Amino acid sequence: MCEVLAESGDPTVRHHYFLSTTDRGRYRVNSYVVEQWIKAQVKRLHPDVDAPGSHLGGLLEACVTYYKTKSKPFVLTLDGLDYVWRINNADKCPLDNVFSQIIPCPDNMVLLIGTQLVNDTQLPRDLLSVAPRASWRTLRAMSENAIMSYLY
Repeated sequence: MCEVLAESGDPTVRHHYFLSTTDRGRYRVNSYVVEQWIKAQVKRLHPDVDAPGSHLGGLLEACVTYYKTKSKPFVLTLDGLDYVWRINNADKCPLDNVFSQIIPCPDNMVLLIGTQLVNDTQLPRDLLSVAPRASWRTLRAMSENAIMSYLY
C-alpha cells in the first residue's frame, strides 16, 4: 500500500513493528527506534522537508506543513501494532509513547494503522480515544491483487 501511495506521488513514511518470524529482536518496538526509523525515512524520501526539531511530533508537523503547500496530505503508516504486546512481555508502553507524539494528528496528516484484532488493552490509549473500535474498517484476508483493487 505504501508503495502504491508513493508511486502515485503521495508522500508517505511507514514503520512495521513486525518483519519476519526469523527476526527475534525487540529493537523494532522501542519507541526511540521507531522515531529514528521515521526520521531516517523523512530525510531519505522527503529531503525538501525542513525539520530542525528532534522530536517526532515536530518532524511530522514539518512534513504536513511542507506538503500542505503542495496540496498533498502526508501519510504515516504504522503496522503490526499487535506484535508489540506479544514481543514486549505484555507491555504496550512503546506504543503509548509513540502515539502520544502523533495524536492528535496535525492537520493535513493521514494516519493509517494496521493490526490484527486484539483486545483494547493491547492498543495505545491515544489511538482508542480518537478512533474507537466502532470506527475501524476491517479488511478480510485478501490476495495482493484483491488488495490493489480495493485501494483503487
